Amino acid sequence: MKKLSIILFVAIIALNTKTVSANQITSAATSSVLVSHSDKENRLTKEEVNRMINRLKEMRAMDASTLTSAQKHELRKEVLSIKAKLMYPAYGGVYISAGALLLIIILLIIFL
Repeated sequence: MKKLSIILFVAIIALNTKTVSANQITSAATSSVLVSHSDKENRLTKEEVNRMINRLKEMRAMDASTLTSAQKHELRKEVLSIKAKLMYPAYGGVYISAGALLLIIILLIIFL
């Protein structure tokens, strides 16, 4: 009964922890484990990266007051897509929260 209550307590704590998504990398992200694969096909070349950075610079240099709201919306979408490609070029990985990792370790200790 004591083991069951401990396991339930740990499970409740683990399920109530907040996972850290890739878009919210902060100091709390160090408590998460990222397991990613390294596909060389998904990597960006230096030319592509330079082209994207130059496009971002062009967009920042634009005068946004002359654009319509639809054009501004398209511009924002393009900026976000370029930033996402530059920040996370591998497009993959499994994110495990600290609570889930703790639960896995405890269960491994108990069952092994």
